[in-house]
Amino acid sequence: MNNNNRLMMRGCALECRSDTSCLAFEWNHEDSICYLKARSLTGEMHRKENTVAGFCIDDGGFNEFYFA
Repeated sequence: MNNNNRLMMRGCALECRSDTSCLAFEWNHEDSICYLKARSLTGEMHRKENTVAGFCIDDGGFNEFYFA
């Protein structure tokens, strides 16, 4: 993932963080698409090709979690 994609992913995370109904996001870096997640995050996480997932925690930092 190049630096431009990383900046766009951070924008996706910040968009989630600014939306009170958003709990998490998925960033597809191949298609540059941001998916905001508002439903409960229960169940198993599955790897998705070219996708990074992050949880929106207002702790003043930026945390990202890659699907494994």
